[in-house]
Amino acid sequence: KGFHDYFSVLTDTEPQRAAQYGIAHHTWLCINPKEAEDPVFAREVIDIIPEFLERENVLGIGEIGLNKNSRNELENLEAHLQLAADHDQMVLVHTPHLEDKRKGTRLIMDCLKANGVVKPERVIIDHVEEHNITEFAVGRLFGEYAANVSAANHRNFVSHSGGESFWPGYQWR
Repeated sequence: KGFHDYFSVLTDTEPQRAAQYGIAHHTWLCINPKEAEDPVFAREVIDIIPEFLERENVLGIGEIGLNKNSRNELENLEAHLQLAADHDQMVLVHTPHLEDKRKGTRLIMDCLKANGVVKPERVIIDHVEEHNITEFAVGRLFGEYAANVSAANHRNFVSHSGGESFWPGYQWR
């Protein structure tokens, strides 16, 4: 009941409240990877998400990803990807907050590629920063995936890579 109420607030209450101020409220839906260590609970939450996916303010499934790179988190990530594929939803991936962010990012990208149920153009990778940017740029892990990279992080990459930009021609601000 708790997550059902939470998703109702995100998809009904908050849009109405925001509209009072001329703001269009949009949201992504998922269960946080930290909750994946209780697989039964995580599955129960994932199972109620489809009820909310047709709401006009829902952008897709996200932010999904990993926290501690556990087996349960990977299974949770795979379940979210399958849900997105089954309902033709966009996916927003949050790279992990870890000491080894690079490893977590690599695991996520491997899962996206191996799973293969969600088209790369339907996936946004968020929180690409100095800890994992080389995984995207040098390893070309993202391929057709959209990566959210700030101009500051791009400048940091360029300064550490001998001046090579991984998006030549793009006007960074």
